[in-house]
Amino acid sequence: MAFRRERDREKAMAASQKLSLDQLFNKIQEGRIKELPLIVKTDVAGSAEVLAQALKNLSNEKVKVSLLHVGVGAININDVLLASASGAIIVGFNVRPEKKAEAEAEKSGVELRLHTIIYNVTDEIRKAM
Repeated sequence: MAFRRERDREKAMAASQKLSLDQLFNKIQEGRIKELPLIVKTDVAGSAEVLAQALKNLSNEKVKVSLLHVGVGAININDVLLASASGAIIVGFNVRPEKKAEAEAEKSGVELRLHTIIYNVTDEIRKAM
């Protein structure tokens, strides 16, 4: 019984520390957020470069987009652990998370945003900002 209570408490604490795009807009309006940490994973290096540049260009005077990691390949457990430790959102472009990474993201409250069109990624981030 105590184990379940402890586990539920840890999940609640982890979820409250993580940032989702849905929560981002409210925190920006309140002036509590100055930086949006992102981890970007794509299918090929060319997409990674273009998406990274497009996301950096979204920075404005209220919020700076901070790219903690840009890489090629499936979203793995290391990406999720980095996002969990830094409060980042993981953006995947034409990639899927590994099973272990998806389970860890759900457990630790890390938000995964998966897309197949670059404009959808930038529009989603821009709307949240």
